[in-house]
Amino acid sequence: MRYRHLAMWIAAIGCLGAGPHPALAGRLPRYSGTLRIQLPTVPKALDPLRVAGDADALVAACVFEGLTTWGAERAAPGLARRWLSGDDDKRWVFYLRPDAVFHDGTPCDAEAVSASLHRLADPHLSNHAWILQALVGWDDYAQGKTPHLEGVYVVSPTEMELLFSRPVPDLAERLALPAAAIVRAQGDVCAGTGPFRVAEITATAVQLAAFDRHYAGRPFLDQLEFRAGLDSVATGRLRRIDPTATAAGSRTIRVPAWRLAVALVPPKSAALSTRSARRRLQAFDSSEFVREALSGDGEPAEGLVPGGAAPPPAAAAVESGEAAPARQRVRIVVAEQEPVLQKIGARLRAELVASGQDAELDALPAGEFATVVQAGSCDVVLLGWTPPQPAGEMSEAARVRYALSALLQPVLGEPAPAEVGKGDRLPAAWRPLVNGRDAPTETALLATGHLVPLLFFHDTWEAPAALANVHAATLAADLGLASAHFEPKAP
Repeated sequence: MRYRHLAMWIAAIGCLGAGPHPALAGRLPRYSGTLRIQLPTVPKALDPLRVAGDADALVAACVFEGLTTWGAERAAPGLARRWLSGDDDKRWVFYLRPDAVFHDGTPCDAEAVSASLHRLADPHLSNHAWILQALVGWDDYAQGKTPHLEGVYVVSPTEMELLFSRPVPDLAERLALPAAAIVRAQGDVCAGTGPFRVAEITATAVQLAAFDRHYAGRPFLDQLEFRAGLDSVATGRLRRIDPTATAAGSRTIRVPAWRLAVALVPPKSAALSTRSARRRLQAFDSSEFVREALSGDGEPAEGLVPGGAAPPPAAAAVESGEAAPARQRVRIVVAEQEPVLQKIGARLRAELVASGQDAELDALPAGEFATVVQAGSCDVVLLGWTPPQPAGEMSEAARVRYALSALLQPVLGEPAPAEVGKGDRLPAAWRPLVNGRDAPTETALLATGHLVPLLFFHDTWEAPAALANVHAATLAADLGLASAHFEPKAP
């Protein structure tokens, strides 16, 4: 049995799923077993609105599901089996699965989805309210003048309508983001609808148990255990490793280079106001960094630059008519929940200092990080990770929509209506892409130099040889941890 709705986000952060190995064709996987996965950190609580960083997103992807998920080209059905848009993308109708239930046994109907969307749209609770900021009545709701969003209508238990004051052509993509997962919140506890439910959370581990009532059926595995700080590999355990450090009795699982770390330069940056100044970021020595700090080999792969196409032409050292800015301190910011990005930031700072530029690195809590980035009060934002970017499966326009929705807008936020098309939080060349007026191209996204790819890398994991049927996740829409299983044993 296979599961949908998980693989895109799991693959995007380098997780592992499974599928039948060719050598096992015709043999059925068995139910049972616990898969243990080592993470740098584990989430203190599971709430889509609080998900921050690689580890949190991996665990949350097993527990929560959104109305939509990502397919090979664009948004695909999730808890919503289908949807329609009209009135120039101002009116959206979602038709829900009738058999989805939360982990506490209550139905995931339109009323429950409405309550979850109200929670997402509340700026007092959510750093991701930008996703629904264009809803009719959002301003009054955000200011506490009304407890209800005028633009959210429950038509029937399996049908709901969303009305927006301006076109939102990428709504289906926005609703595929982890923060937009549908939950039933009871105080600080959030029940999801995913194939695994939370069994226990401690300071060092999160234990998930198979959810027997999932609409697609029961997962093969009985339990998933995510644990922080494990030093060795035991039976049934996976851990991310340096590709040259495989232990005896183990095998490596290599995830193709779909992961890309990028630097975003806010348009307000004075220290990096010219393209020649921003070119210093592109000199980042990613190969040396990967060897020293990352579990991967740093090989290039298709990403924001289309397959077979050359990247945008490099800017000249000093462009015509461009005045060199006065020497200023470069402030690099990164979310404190991202230990790998912090290592990239430390390396980037060291290289900028070595080139004669003053630089500082700030690792900020999630809320402060979002505030600083949206205000543009920094010079470099380290972002990761871009969604999967498979060769030949996702079109150029889909890759750019995916990067804008999943990577950039969550930190840049939705501009206020008066700022649409002219606000200074977005580089001018990006505004038509974000507003949906132009077909998105990677060249346009990269041309200004405000988005600088730093490095691609492969994830390499170590597994005991006994886990013969655990394989790297692919972009097939029906793979994920929910379909992971151990190799069946002959009687």
